[in-house]
Amino acid sequence: MSSIMARARNKKYRPRLIRIPVTRSLHQELAMHAHGALVTLRYAPDPDAFESLATMMNVVQIAIDTDERFVHEAKLIRGGAATMSQIMHKVDARLPLQDHELASIEVAVTAMDQIFPRLDVTKLHLSRLALSSIKQAEAARAALSLPST
Repeated sequence: MSSIMARARNKKYRPRLIRIPVTRSLHQELAMHAHGALVTLRYAPDPDAFESLATMMNVVQIAIDTDERFVHEAKLIRGGAATMSQIMHKVDARLPLQDHELASIEVAVTAMDQIFPRLDVTKLHLSRLALSSIKQAEAARAALSLPST
C-alpha cells in the first residue's frame, strides 16, 4: 500500500488548461465584430477595420493551427488572410475594393463564424497572447534593423 502512495506522490504534476466554451453571447459578439469589419471594408475601407479583422483572423488561425477538426476552415481563413495582404495598400489609401477581392475574405469570415462555437475561450486567449508576442518580436527586430538617427 505504501509503494502505491509513494508512486502517486512522485508523479509529476501537469496542470491542464480549463476548457471554457464560447458562449452564445460571446459568439454573437465575435461574429458581429468580424462581420462589421467586413461591411466597413466593403463600403468604406478603413485601416482600423482592416487591422481589426486581420488580428481576428490571425488569432483564430493560431488557435486552430494544430487542431485536426478545422483543417478545411484553416485553409479558408488562410485564403482570406492572403487576400487581405494583397489589398492592404488599397485599404491604406481608402480606395474602394472590388467584389472579387472581398469574396475570399467573406468566406474566411463565414468560416470563423462557424467555428467560434466549437472553440474555447482559453485557446483564443492564449492565441491572442501568442500573436501579441509575435508582433512585439517583429517590432523589436525591425527596430534593430533600422539605422539610428
